[in-house]
Amino acid sequence: MIKIKFGDFIKKERSKQGLSMYRLSIIAGVSRKSIMDIENGIDTRLCMAEKLCKALRVRFVVGDKE
Repeated sequence: MIKIKFGDFIKKERSKQGLSMYRLSIIAGVSRKSIMDIENGIDTRLCMAEKLCKALRVRFVVGDKE
């Protein structure tokens, strides 16, 4: 399993889907500043992470069984 930081993942997915921070903020219902903070490595709440994953149509899983 490859592990990456959540902010890096969000930035990669957002870019891959051709979404600006502004557009993702509209779809997810969060502020553009929140997305910028997350992409810059600031921790986020689980509810925010869930909203972003849902907006990007990616699976959201909490925890890790190795």
